[in-house]
Amino acid sequence: MNKFATASPADLVPPSHLSARAIKLWHVAVPARANSLPQIALVRSALESLDRADGAREQIAKEGLTFTTLTTGAVHLNPLTRLEKESRAAFVATWAGVLKFDWIGS
Repeated sequence: MNKFATASPADLVPPSHLSARAIKLWHVAVPARANSLPQIALVRSALESLDRADGAREQIAKEGLTFTTLTTGAVHLNPLTRLEKESRAAFVATWAGVLKFDWIGS
């Protein structure tokens, strides 16, 4: 017996703020792995992390991987690289670890 509340049809609709890519993944993940509200929340969180990582990657492509300070001339890594790394790691941890998706066929 499942101790968590089961999802209603309204819970199965992807959030409108997700990217088109994330919505496609939602339609794969929710029917396959998410039959309770906590599982749907994990799918949502994972896909929001993926969108955040992709957004950071797009901004890094515009701004460049590094920047030079005007005062010292020191070259620094774009701070968005950390955001991308952490967001992508959060996606992978949830997608593979908690939702049990592998990268070969499920």
